[in-house]
Amino acid sequence: MLALLLLILVFSSYLITNSTVNRVEIIYQDEYVIVDEKLELIPIGHESQTMETSYALKVDYLYKKDQIFDLYVDIDKELLYFIDSRGKAYTFTEEKKREILSMDVFNTMYANSGGPSVTFMVEDERVRIEPRELNWNYKKLNGDYENVTLSGTHETPRVRLPYDKDIDIYFEDQPHEILVTNELGYAQILDMEPLTVEKTEEDVLYTIKGMWQGEEHFGEVIYEVYLSMDMPVTVTYEEEQIRPGDFVTLEIHNLNPGEQLTFKQDLVNAVEVINLEERNIAILPVSYWTEPGTYHFEVASDTLGLPFVFDIEVEPREFGIQYLTIDEKVAEQTRNEEAYEEFDRYMGPARATSRATPYFEELFIQPVTGRISTEYGIYRYVNGSLTSYRHSGIDIATDKGTPILASNTGRVTLSRPLILTGNTLVIDHGLGIFSVYYHLDQLMAGEGDKILRGEMIGTVGSTGFSTGPHLHWMITHYTTNLDPFEFLEKPVY
Repeated sequence: MLALLLLILVFSSYLITNSTVNRVEIIYQDEYVIVDEKLELIPIGHESQTMETSYALKVDYLYKKDQIFDLYVDIDKELLYFIDSRGKAYTFTEEKKREILSMDVFNTMYANSGGPSVTFMVEDERVRIEPRELNWNYKKLNGDYENVTLSGTHETPRVRLPYDKDIDIYFEDQPHEILVTNELGYAQILDMEPLTVEKTEEDVLYTIKGMWQGEEHFGEVIYEVYLSMDMPVTVTYEEEQIRPGDFVTLEIHNLNPGEQLTFKQDLVNAVEVINLEERNIAILPVSYWTEPGTYHFEVASDTLGLPFVFDIEVEPREFGIQYLTIDEKVAEQTRNEEAYEEFDRYMGPARATSRATPYFEELFIQPVTGRISTEYGIYRYVNGSLTSYRHSGIDIATDKGTPILASNTGRVTLSRPLILTGNTLVIDHGLGIFSVYYHLDQLMAGEGDKILRGEMIGTVGSTGFSTGPHLHWMITHYTTNLDPFEFLEKPVY
């Protein structure tokens, strides 16, 4: 009895060690491929080192139950093995192994199966670009060539370069020839030199075509990428003649989100950069106090550090002189410390903040018709004494009760009687632009009201410091008084 048991154990050990199979199936992504029948497995000892795998092997043994094992594959090293439940590894004969590894189920395991990728070096950053199209042939272990064609559907990558930098291109396997073209008509055959990129902020589509002629692989591969360059900030403006009382709208080009600018200049107190969808602008108010001459600007960026320089020429402008006689009692009642303190208390906050985007889309209109009794910016003598201020707007004389229309669309920030200016109304139009109306007989718009261009906001009167029925009309950039007539023909943005 003991002898019989020993015989069975020896025979079982022989069967396991020299297992013969009826059939072997390779399983990949829930599909299987029959490799062979009556295939002998070769033990290769114990194997503790495994690798990640997407393959499995179903073995239909002749003398024992079917089993499924992970199948480990390395095409470059010509490895193909599995490990059974006892930790023993098995493979196939060298001839059969090359035959199996040349089956289509292992195509993606070949290093050159998808064509070489391209790596862009942007300073110290690596950007990998996958093939967009290819007609590619690579050699398998059995000596046959596999042809692969591809028309990619992946999203075309975008690469942004620092200013004035070329781009180095590295292939996994250097092509026999590299042709680069772009949608602007550029074409260049590269050898080992960097790719010269168009100097533009706009995305430009580049097509890179690599051609290979080798024994292990040959064919053509096409890559696509959008390239752009972080260009330095530039500034332009359209105004040819600029005089005191005018304004200048700067167009700021190539400004990136979050990029901060520093303006070195002495034309205005501060420069506010405004983003309008795809545009960046800055409005410069030229006060009537501004001296004629050339004003130099240096605009520096906190990212590029390349200052853009330009000049603005302010031409001379003659302002008239007005001699105004007013009843002493009216002057005393309206031109005193209480009146000035009240004016500053309300008028300052009414023009301190403005909506960052414009309420308006059209040119401004004159709010009332009539005789221009006092022009913008003139010097004024009141009862024989020169005032310390200039005339801040335009006086339009007309009958009391004449309707006053809003110069443009906006929101009312002040509507109240003041000792100095009488019934007073201020409208914020956005972008720092305000229209101001003094001496009204009736106020017909309240603070916070949204007002449309041409809407009636009050009537002409003679309240406050006034010699007769008229509208004192102003347009300001924050608290800088500008010539209202400039806004009737010239767009702000």
